[in-house]
Amino acid sequence: MAENGAVPMSSRKKFAVIFGTRPEAIKLAPVIRELERQQQDVVKISTGQHQSMLSQALDYFEIGVDHDLHAMREGQTLPTLVSRITTDSESVLRSEKPDVVIVQGDTSTALGSGMAACFSGIGVAHVEAGLRTYNHENPFPEEVNRSIIARLARWHFCPTDRARINLRQEGIDGPAVQVTGNTVVDALHWGRTKALGRFNGGLRAWLADSLKVPPAAIERFVLVTCHRRENFGQPLADICTAICELERRRPDLRIIWPVHLNPNVRQEVERMMRCFGPRIYPVDPVDYETMLGLLETCQLILTDSGGIQEEAAVFHKPVLIMRKTTERPEIVESGGGMLVGTDPDTIVDAANRVLDDNDLYRKMSNAPNPFGDGHAAERIVDSLLQ
Repeated sequence: MAENGAVPMSSRKKFAVIFGTRPEAIKLAPVIRELERQQQDVVKISTGQHQSMLSQALDYFEIGVDHDLHAMREGQTLPTLVSRITTDSESVLRSEKPDVVIVQGDTSTALGSGMAACFSGIGVAHVEAGLRTYNHENPFPEEVNRSIIARLARWHFCPTDRARINLRQEGIDGPAVQVTGNTVVDALHWGRTKALGRFNGGLRAWLADSLKVPPAAIERFVLVTCHRRENFGQPLADICTAICELERRRPDLRIIWPVHLNPNVRQEVERMMRCFGPRIYPVDPVDYETMLGLLETCQLILTDSGGIQEEAAVFHKPVLIMRKTTERPEIVESGGGMLVGTDPDTIVDAANRVLDDNDLYRKMSNAPNPFGDGHAAERIVDSLLQ
């Protein structure tokens, strides 16, 4: 290192970090911050896969974008989206000439940009590698996407030991496969500190005002999130039925549901709103800081989201997973979550059991976080700089 603390140019690498959805931005933000802390050259590329929700996270983590591909088109198919991301990413990568491309998770953005890098002869680093359900339809298309990315990546950063075992069983092993923890824990440690410091004890009042709900709605509530493609149609209608029944049976409880922007979700929820009681509050999608506040103050979480399962573990909130299977079985094995599917009776019975059984609630709340210690980004960057 030079005397002034700067990293010599000969020791610097150029990294292209590519994201397109809010979860990707959240989970890659710690990696970007660590790369910049170590004075590496970082090119940040957005595909704009979920533009409005992505922008909120980028603003919160103070991340600027060097290239925006604006990949989304109304009504486009998955093959068209992946094709556009692959083509447009390749063009930017050809111009920027990075040494390494970093992708995260299992989105169309990760798949398309990973293929562009691989086919251009650039090494791909896969953050959150090795998650599996071994069911291509659950979740779809994520299970297919991450399985393909595993075949084209050069570095595989696994969040848990189980994820590494999954890769080993597929013939992917060696020093390029490392268990680092999940970067979502790093992001939450930073984001939670920032949010709680700003509210200074007035979090519940701020949430009620921001969401335009009565203050009583924030006192004792269940947080619901739902957006998985495999739940579109009847499974989502069943989830709505469960939410209605839970509200009907429990006058002591409120339900806050930030409704995803996807038309397949919004239209079904709007169709079912006729059954919603007065203590159900469907609200517009919330920004990252508001979601942190909801996670901090909720009593219980019902979700089909993968990322929320991880965040629930960090916040030590019991979570019911409204899916047939999960690529994060660690949350169930740790005792912090239950896999309940989409059957209304099963969801309602499980929610009542958790809320009414103090010992069970305490056990789930005190379950250990299986997703890492908040230093995943440091391990990832140190590995890439070796």
